[in-house]
Amino acid sequence: MPSDCIFCGQRPIDRNKEHVIPFWLIEMTGDPNRQLNLPYFASIREGLSDSFAFKSLVFPACESCNSGFSHLEEEAKVIVLKMLRFEEVDSVSINTFLDWLDKVRIGLWLGTLNLIGNPTGIVPKFHIAKRLAAKDRMVVIHRCEEGPTGLGVFGTTLPMFWHRPVCFS
Repeated sequence: MPSDCIFCGQRPIDRNKEHVIPFWLIEMTGDPNRQLNLPYFASIREGLSDSFAFKSLVFPACESCNSGFSHLEEEAKVIVLKMLRFEEVDSVSINTFLDWLDKVRIGLWLGTLNLIGNPTGIVPKFHIAKRLAAKDRMVVIHRCEEGPTGLGVFGTTLPMFWHRPVCFS
């Protein structure tokens, strides 16, 4: 599994790297070189550093698969920027946003298994390309007036997420 394309599940053709947390979002929320601390992952996989730069969180992909999803990334960025400006988002954009969240969620799931060496031997039955808009989904967006700014991902470090990647925040 470590060398499989996170989009199609096959050995990558013209292998490149996919930022499952998109680089545009990493840049938008802070310095791409800021450290992502994952001490729990380092305790699971021998030799894995407990921190690394956000921008280095990349996983294997076919060049054609990665390019094929670039339009979704571009559309999602426009939608996210609209939301941040508190502009109205139509139902088509909401579905696109949900597709993008599916991509990120499944990418984080497969990426996490890849990163920690898949200690429980999970055999993925789907990859990003087969999971967009495949099941019921929802998103809750809450505006916080105060508190820290930046980007955090929660829930993906839990063993339950490794077995059932149904939600994250």
